[in-house]
Amino acid sequence: RRCKRMPDAKTKPQAGFTPSRREKTLLRREAVLDAAETIFAKRGYDSLTMTDVAALAGCAIGSLYLDYPSKPALARAVYA
Repeated sequence: RRCKRMPDAKTKPQAGFTPSRREKTLLRREAVLDAAETIFAKRGYDSLTMTDVAALAGCAIGSLYLDYPSKPALARAVYA
């Protein structure tokens, strides 16, 4: 019995663009910075939460903390 996530041997790979791990990381960082900038503009620094940024960026909170370990670090990256 196969795991549902495992592709069947007969399944063909999907045609199109498949980003590499490095490209996915860069896309995630860009999405996080865009989300943080949006929240900063709407609500300001004090009301921004890392959870809100992760939710708006569509990434896991753990991934966010790998790149930006604190709110001040995220703010420096946005304003850099």
